[in-house]
Amino acid sequence: MKGRKLLTLLGSVFLVLILAALPFMAGCAKPAPAPAPTPTPAPAPTPAPEKPKETAADFYKGKTIEFVCYASPGGGYDTWARMITPHLEKLTGATVIVRNMTGGGGLVALNYLYNTAKPDGLSILIMNGFILVISQQLKLEGVKYDIAKFNWLARITYDPRVVVVGKDSPLRSIDDFKNAEKVKFGAVGRTASTAVSFIAFAEALGLTNTKGVYGYKGNTEVMLATVSGEVDADCSSVGSCIKLIEAGDLVPIAIVTGEGVPELPGVSTIFELLPDMPNKAMVEKLMASSDVERILLTTPGIPQDRLDFLVEAIYECLHNPELISLAEKMGREVRYLSAPECVEIVKGTAFASEAEKAEFEYLIMEKY
Repeated sequence: MKGRKLLTLLGSVFLVLILAALPFMAGCAKPAPAPAPTPTPAPAPTPAPEKPKETAADFYKGKTIEFVCYASPGGGYDTWARMITPHLEKLTGATVIVRNMTGGGGLVALNYLYNTAKPDGLSILIMNGFILVISQQLKLEGVKYDIAKFNWLARITYDPRVVVVGKDSPLRSIDDFKNAEKVKFGAVGRTASTAVSFIAFAEALGLTNTKGVYGYKGNTEVMLATVSGEVDADCSSVGSCIKLIEAGDLVPIAIVTGEGVPELPGVSTIFELLPDMPNKAMVEKLMASSDVERILLTTPGIPQDRLDFLVEAIYECLHNPELISLAEKMGREVRYLSAPECVEIVKGTAFASEAEKAEFEYLIMEKY
């Protein structure tokens, strides 16, 4: 009995001790870990500085510009291209290479610029406006361009055309032409400016004895054929043939424009010689494209900033005193027209009627 009481007592004491120790045990317990702090987001990376947009001037530096000339070396177009080249190089920072591309009466060069050259502003063409306009007007076989889509740069000059004969030719006046049994004139092709201009001369005189000899490589060859007597006459630009005239190898007969030229003070125009010509309207229509004869074009579709840059560079070239002085020493004159002015002239060459177009086509493609 006493033992049972002792056990009960001891149990009570043990329980009391445990209860007394609980606050202490709680104070010694390991505290729960604090929640992890939210990490601070890393700062956004600083964006790389934007690369400056390439300007047209930047683009041209160190590039190569292909300066296509539709005519053979040594002629008026080739001479202009080579006079312009060094000035264009200085203004653009590019290397400019003249490339003579003859054939097809100018269509080879035109089709190349329109269809093959890249539309990047690195190809320009010095071209004869006669060919450009007339070939498309007549829808000639081989025309693979649309004149409205070319980008025009400028007109270099308006070069009046003059009928010339060789120094040994018996033809010395318009009456001699009228009375000759046969007159042969030379030309690159039927739509070449030499051909169209001579046809205008023949129409003004009412000639029925005249035929063209076509297929020459360039106008230089036509002039040499005239000097040698291979053909009877040529209708070259004054700038192209003035040296041969001054040397006495060619003799001028008449100027095929409405005004005389200072370089040939004693030579009359066909309109002065024949004031009452019955077909004056058609003669004028034949010569209408001569106002955009020596022009500069580039490809369709080039970026606008590069086109603007080229237009400005060409303007600066053709107003450069050094180039103007050199041209004058060579018997040539810069007569600049802007691209919009050229386009307006081309619009003015449109036919008034289908009958006028049919007559025009007959004269160029059949009669001569």
